Parts: sequence; structure tokens; C-alpha cells
Amino acid sequence: MSRTGGNGGNGGNGGNGGNGGNGGNGLTTASGGNDQDPYALITSRDGIWEPKSKLAAPDLPRIDDASQLDRWEPWVRAGVYQAELLSNLQFIPQTNGYSVWHLKRTSHTTCDLLPIACLTRPSKETFATQAELTNCWAELRMERQAEIMAQITPQYAFWGQIVHLHPQTTRNTIELINMAFDLAINVELRFKHALACWRPIDYSAQVQPMIATPGHGSFPCGHATQAYIVAHVLQKLLGIDSKHDISVQLERQAARISTNRVVAGVHFPVDNIAARLLGTTLAEYLVSRCVARSAKENYKKQPTWRPRKFNAKAFDKTARMEFMPDHQPFEVAGSFGASVPAFYEDFFDGRDHAERLSTDVSPVLKNLWMKAKNEWRRQFGEYVVYGAMGTEAP
Repeated sequence: MSRTGGNGGNGGNGGNGGNGGNGGNGLTTASGGNDQDPYALITSRDGIWEPKSKLAAPDLPRIDDASQLDRWEPWVRAGVYQAELLSNLQFIPQTNGYSVWHLKRTSHTTCDLLPIACLTRPSKETFATQAELTNCWAELRMERQAEIMAQITPQYAFWGQIVHLHPQTTRNTIELINMAFDLAINVELRFKHALACWRPIDYSAQVQPMIATPGHGSFPCGHATQAYIVAHVLQKLLGIDSKHDISVQLERQAARISTNRVVAGVHFPVDNIAARLLGTTLAEYLVSRCVARSAKENYKKQPTWRPRKFNAKAFDKTARMEFMPDHQPFEVAGSFGASVPAFYEDFFDGRDHAERLSTDVSPVLKNLWMKAKNEWRRQFGEYVVYGAMGTEAP
């Protein structure tokens, strides 16, 4: 699950893989790695040092200047983004479930909590029934084994075959995807711990997973959470609607990555059903922290994320339900004319949040979003200048 993790996503420390960032130009010195013999650098300084040379005194930037991010190594930027996103999250137990909220500062001394997502836990009988479905999916293991093994770690290649991702031309987009991964990992692991659901192997000796079962809870599925947050963040970044061919392929890829975890024998279908809700909602939330509402959204008082709840009690009534995203829409009839299933609900606390679920845009996160958006300007829109013309359209 982690960008640096192994077969179970047991990391969550994402972003620490960029600590060799200055190696691209062949410069490795004492300040950025120790490949060069330090003795050679010591004798070199002794040979050219001038005791009376002037010291440089660069001006100090303003406090918390987002433009300074370009000076740091990738792993440092990743840490800044992660701290910025997680600092506003609160996790609160619910009846038979767990929830994540946004902590919104209303003044120097007061705060408000805005709902993001809630997952309630299915019954043990439901999981036992779902274990039978996991067993059925095992027949596809030989067909999908290459995909399953390749998707154990983050699935950059699978997204890159739909949209053209490259470390040189879309560096900021890749950092944005990494940020989405980090958010998903931290939130999903907190839910996994709180809900503490057993894995398929714990229900049946017949499951016999084809990969090692990860050492954390089954519900919700981490890979599915990550797949759907990436799919929806990319759609928002490119400014395309759900009917665009790229959107359709991103959604189908997310569904396949999710289902492959069931095929592998380490998840139940219901893990993906809940994770899709969590990943999609977290994507909307992440975008809301990066960009403000458009003028049209502001006029209509539309929220930038829709709080959602997975109602396990409703799902328990249809325990043999498979993961079928096209037939399980969140809000409106799906592409196959399906109605919203009873287990997908809005998650509100009785107050009208429509106007307030769109605040706390972070300059740090906005800086990355605008730079990532510029990487697609020739293909999907005009050049966006961060901070110059006040352009904030996502």
C-alpha cells in the first residue's frame, strides 16, 4: 500500500523515497549523499580557500512561503504535504463504526467539525458469506497473477497507461498522486485499526491466498481506497467529466485493481464496496484543500466534497452482494440505470454544511495543484499562473 512498502502495504511512511533527489544531475556531495570521498573535498577546499572573501547574505523569504517548496528534496515536500493534510483531520468513533472529520478553524479560539466519511462494520455472518465469494474469485488467479503481483506496490504503471505520466514531464502530477496515496494510507489504516476486521484466511482454510496476507485489518480495502482516490484526483486535475473516455478507463482500472485483491484471496468484495466510497470522498476532500470553489459552485452553495457513509446494517441484508461499481452509484442513477443502493448514504450531522464544506484551501497544497495542472495545459486547458491572475479554477 505504501510507495515504499512490500506486499501488504505495511508502510504508510510514503514520500521517503525521494531522498536522493539531487542525484539526477550527477551532483552528490557531503550535503546530499556521501558517494564522493570527503577527503578529496577537504583538500580541495584547502587549496582554493580565501580567508578574506565576502560572505553571501541571501534575503530570508516570508514565513510559510509556498514557493520555497521548489528548493526542497522530494521527500521533504512529501512530508510537508502530508503534515498539511493530516493536521486538519479528526477521527471519531460511531455506533458500530468509525468516521473522519475536517477540523475547521472558525477563529483563533474556536473550531468546527465538518463530516467527511463514515464506515460502519458488517456483521460476522456477512463476512462469512463474503468469504464464499472470495473463494469463487480464486479461479481467476492464474489469469491475473501478473497483474496482482505488479499491483502489490503502488500502481503507477497502470495509471500511466491511461494518462501519460513521466517523471520528467509530469513530476508535479506524480507528487500529487503520491500525496493522494499518503492521505489514503493514513486514513485507511486508522479505519482498519478501529474496525479490526478479520481477513478471508481467518474465515476459511479453503481461501489459501496466492500472496502473503497483510498484517492489518481487511475492511476497508487499502488498495481500493488508493485506487479510487487516484482515479478521481486525476479526473479533477484534468478537468474532465465522468463520461470522458479517460474517466471511464480510470474508473475501470480502479475497479480492476480492487477486484484483483479479492482474486488474490486477501479481501472480501465488501471491503472494496466500502473502500470505493472512502477513496472517492477523500479525493473530493483533497481537491477542496487544493483549490477553492468555482464561481458557479459558490453561487449555488455547492459543497466541494460530499460526506458519505457506508451503512453496514443495510448491506447485511444483501450479504452476497458483489463489488459492481457501475450498478452501485453514489448519488444518481448509474450508467446501467441502477438506483443508489441502501448501503450508500449521505453523512451529515443534521446541519446544512453546503456552504462550509469548501474552506481551508492550503497555499502549500494549492501550489502543487497549480504546478501539476500546468503540466497538462496543452492537452486539457490553458496555462494557469499561480498567484498571478488569481486563477483558482480546478
